[in-house]
Amino acid sequence: MPPQNLISDTVYASTKSYAAKGTILSRAAIENLTEARDLEELVLRLKATAYDDAVSRIEKPLSSSRIERAAREHVAKVHFDLMRVSPLAPLLSAAFLHYVSSNLKIILKGKVLGKSFEDIRRHVHLYPEQLIGRRDLINRALVAEGLDDVAAQLGKNEFTDDVNLAISAYHNNKRPGVFDLYLDKAYYTNLSAVFWKLRRSGYPFGSSVVQLGELISLDVDSHNILSVLRAKSWQMSFNETKSLIIEPTYEISLESLIKMANAESIPSAAHYLENTPYKKILPSEGSSQALIGALEHSFKIRMYEIASHPFLWDVFSSGLPFALTRLKELEATTIASIAFGVEQNIKPGDIQSKLIMPKK
Repeated sequence: MPPQNLISDTVYASTKSYAAKGTILSRAAIENLTEARDLEELVLRLKATAYDDAVSRIEKPLSSSRIERAAREHVAKVHFDLMRVSPLAPLLSAAFLHYVSSNLKIILKGKVLGKSFEDIRRHVHLYPEQLIGRRDLINRALVAEGLDDVAAQLGKNEFTDDVNLAISAYHNNKRPGVFDLYLDKAYYTNLSAVFWKLRRSGYPFGSSVVQLGELISLDVDSHNILSVLRAKSWQMSFNETKSLIIEPTYEISLESLIKMANAESIPSAAHYLENTPYKKILPSEGSSQALIGALEHSFKIRMYEIASHPFLWDVFSSGLPFALTRLKELEATTIASIAFGVEQNIKPGDIQSKLIMPKK
């Protein structure tokens, strides 16, 4: 059943989301960050933004990874605070598992690369899990002796089945990247299932069902398309490739995805996108890896656009908190890219060309 005081809670959560949207970095602010001469100056400039508290706690010496961690900590806190006040908390909670998924990827890839416990631990970010009381899951995975032990330590949760599939796939092709594909599958499968459960339960979405549906469908479709293409580029078996596909599909049919998996090459697989709404973002040329990279970037741009729309015309929509978390996640990714670029002395213009930013 919908929570009590739904209307007032929706207004409060939407108001908080709209206020947070006002702190999203403008294009000019992002460009200003890319012009920092070094990481110290970048942190100084970030202190003039909503990231002030987070970056003020960064320990020396500064590094791009520490700045990224601070940015994601800020986003996790914003997400968690909205989750506590929004009637749409079940969907926001499912989305919050992105942080658990990211840590599991780091741990699994660290194990197969032979990294030490301390080295893996430095890259794991436990703050989000601490907020929701799930640190034990990540801690069990951290202390596991190897891949099979990680699977055993996880027990039964949202990620168990796909972690086992990922381990099997890794044994077959020895590519650590398979863990990204399978854990993304687990995350988006659960997110989509929660969305449909809420729709069927009679939750009064109102107009926000369209906004949320667009975001969820883009999540699932982009995962399915990019996973099939990456699986092909890594020469994964047809059955392994098929196991990466999330159902139900949305704007691209299962039949088309199967045809993509059976195609002879990446370009011929991408050809099947021409009969979908994603024809508009299909790169016209480029190598297989360049095509996949360009598609991924275009999906992120589309996500930013869709997540921005409700703030323009539906200021009290129950979907605003979810849309806001998507904008903040993309913003944290942008800050991470800027920090890396500044650290590597990459020219501002070259950094900007790879970023997801608001239009002028």
